[in-house]
Amino acid sequence: MIMDIKPHILIVDRSSLKDRYIDFLSDQDYQFTTADSGEQAWQLLSNEPDKYDVILIDNDLSDIKAEVLIDKMQHHAELYSTVVLLTNTAEKLDIGAQYYINKPIEQETLISILSTAIRHQISYKHRVKNKIALGLLQQAEFQLKTIHEAHALASYLSDIYPDPQKVITGLTELMINAVEHGNLAIDYDEKNQLTKQGKLSQEIERRQALPEYKDKYVNVSFQLTETMIEITIEDQGKGFNWQQYMEFDSERLLEPHGRGIAIANKLSFCEVEYIGGIGNKVVARLRL
Repeated sequence: MIMDIKPHILIVDRSSLKDRYIDFLSDQDYQFTTADSGEQAWQLLSNEPDKYDVILIDNDLSDIKAEVLIDKMQHHAELYSTVVLLTNTAEKLDIGAQYYINKPIEQETLISILSTAIRHQISYKHRVKNKIALGLLQQAEFQLKTIHEAHALASYLSDIYPDPQKVITGLTELMINAVEHGNLAIDYDEKNQLTKQGKLSQEIERRQALPEYKDKYVNVSFQLTETMIEITIEDQGKGFNWQQYMEFDSERLLEPHGRGIAIANKLSFCEVEYIGGIGNKVVARLRL
């Protein structure tokens, strides 16, 4: 949804209360369409799936149950509308709507819930469209310098994978490792001590301001083929002895860190390979 277009609300109600709800919302900058039945609503939604931002559905429809309409919406590949269900207190909830309002409807409650639902919908649609755009990405180059940027890029790229939750931790750990251990030369023992003292963030900020570190960056390359997603992460540090961190080590299990590379290697990806011999360039591969 484009931010400068009025949010569009579809009101599905067989009674004359539709006009009352529109009157309640007359001071809000919304567009309205109404439907007298579930079938009419479904025809409108299926014909223009991207048109409506919020669907306001009375649970007491004459032709089909509201939960049937909601279920059809959830199984439509291009329908991302947020659903607000108008219901009686005694009725069973949790039928797929994102928001619920008890009848009789009060104006203040309706305005508040719809305002929240519209903010939810704007955020959700942007994320869905970003994910669609990400699906078109075949190759890309990124540069990052900070831990914050490492987290942001890992989160962004993880959405390309079939199972984002599986890869995001490993991807984040490899990028953070490139910043901390690679570019900022914080070794394992130093990080251990700084973490236990609660001073790691301050030390990272201090080093990133120093002349010898402030211009260093991490290069991240993304490559998608029909069978593989491959991400290459290369820092500008001197490297490290990466071999000892590829497997889970019982001696490090109780330490506050030191498992990130093993997580990436054993849990997140099909293969993690350090190339070039010194440990400042790693490739993470996942077969599709």
